[in-house]
Amino acid sequence: MDEGTFTGDSGRLQPSWWRDLGTWARVSLAGVLAAGLLAIGLGWFIPREVEQQFLEAQIEEDQAVLSALMSTQTLVAGGAPDIEVLDAFVEEAVLRGDFVRVKLWSPGGRVLYSDEHALIGRTFPLGEDLGHAAISGPVSHISNLSADENVFERDLGPTLLETYLPVLVDGEVVALWEVYHSLDGLNNAVSGVRLAVWISVGAGLAILALFMVSAFGNLIATVQRRRREAEARSAELETLLEVARTTSESLDPDDVAQRAVRLLYETGGYHCVALTRTDAEGGVVLLGLAGDETCAAEGHGADASECDPQIATADSEGGLLTLVACSHAATAGHGSGPAVIQGAVEELRLGVERAELYHRVEASRAQLRDVMDKLVSAQEEERQRIVGEVHDGLGQDLHRVLFGIRGLIAATPEEVDTELASLEELVNQSSRRLRRLLAELHPSVIEDVGLAASLRGLVERMSEDYGLHVELQIEGFSEPPVDVRLSAFRIAQEALQNIVKHSGTLNGELTVTRENGVLALRVADFGKGIEEDPGAGLGLWLMRERAEALGGTLLVNSGPMGTIVDARFPVGAAV
Repeated sequence: MDEGTFTGDSGRLQPSWWRDLGTWARVSLAGVLAAGLLAIGLGWFIPREVEQQFLEAQIEEDQAVLSALMSTQTLVAGGAPDIEVLDAFVEEAVLRGDFVRVKLWSPGGRVLYSDEHALIGRTFPLGEDLGHAAISGPVSHISNLSADENVFERDLGPTLLETYLPVLVDGEVVALWEVYHSLDGLNNAVSGVRLAVWISVGAGLAILALFMVSAFGNLIATVQRRRREAEARSAELETLLEVARTTSESLDPDDVAQRAVRLLYETGGYHCVALTRTDAEGGVVLLGLAGDETCAAEGHGADASECDPQIATADSEGGLLTLVACSHAATAGHGSGPAVIQGAVEELRLGVERAELYHRVEASRAQLRDVMDKLVSAQEEERQRIVGEVHDGLGQDLHRVLFGIRGLIAATPEEVDTELASLEELVNQSSRRLRRLLAELHPSVIEDVGLAASLRGLVERMSEDYGLHVELQIEGFSEPPVDVRLSAFRIAQEALQNIVKHSGTLNGELTVTRENGVLALRVADFGKGIEEDPGAGLGLWLMRERAEALGGTLLVNSGPMGTIVDARFPVGAAV
């Protein structure tokens, strides 16, 4: 079965254009066909009606002649007609024009008179027309002259018009009057009418046909065009669905772009397809290419004779995505439409962003795992440090106290006083070392004395323990919430520790201000800066996490002139 036909419900092959026509179009076509059939019927009916009217007029004319003959008293009931008188009458009044023969019949079928005298006195079987005329009245018909009685009329023509009239005397049929007419007049009249009718009908049908051909030609063309457009839209939608499916099957940004570009190249009728991304600085990166390698360049301003580009763009997180689909100028219009290219670049944007987001999440997970490993290591190192300080510091001090007390048992009074003074100083040092260690582990003093006092104590301890000189600037402000105090203290503590460990200097600045609902903490040094990525270290990561957990921010700027840690916390209006 070819594409132009289809099988309907009835099993018959029907043309596809009939399937495409709507109900109203089919009804209109059926109405036009009915009008055509009606016109053809009129072309047949009108000549027949003219012929019938002619026959009725002929009967009336023959009846008038018979009435004139009856008025001469030539025909008398039961008597033989006067042949000479009838000859004279027929010669004068009948045998003119299309009258070619007359007969007078008796009810029994004998010819009483005829202008062909050889028929007079002969008897023939009464035919159907004669019998009908004898009973019901006048009869007129066209005869083929095959009856026996027509033996002398066959020389007058192949067919003649016969009219049968009953001769009535006192209401009784006494004879039958038969007149033969030539068909030339009838034929001329009917032929003229038929010609005029068929010319009119033919002209009307021709005009109707032209109108129908034009109207339905345009209608069919419109239907076919809309069908092609619908098929094209369906194909474009299928292409977009394939692009969407392709972009969802991979989580590699490069693979997503290349597979989607290859799909468009293979299904869209292009000779090249390219996807590029332009970043904020104007740099262009080719993400995917299929076909001619010059596609991306042609799509951005090549000679139109070389390429007829369709270009669509979409803003993405990484920059402006540009999809270029080129067709040769000779095949322009055969590829997918602009809507497909625009829809494809939007799908590509979603696919690429989804894949890049997945990679960022995976990278964050990997970074988180690395940070957790570092955190565990740092915790273990911190435990070891605490154990070392307890063992080497407090443990040794306690042993010293123990041995000192034992030595006092056998000592002299002077030695006891000296040893007790030494042991008192040793206990005081151990007590201070224990308080510092506990403060580092959990600075509960923040809740009691506030952030400003806690930071002053931190600066003093850093100076005592490490010789770090910190210029402290704390403007007068109301204390922030406890969680903000603790996070700000920990960030300051970590930042000062980093100065000691990494800056190569023992000078720094610590500034705390509160303004416009924001608590700002700034720690700066004038050392050599951080050589590695400022955001890669565990300490800086924890500092940033502390700030962001409270809705704040933390920025680290490091260079040859030093490092600045800037933390900000939202705290609302001061009370």
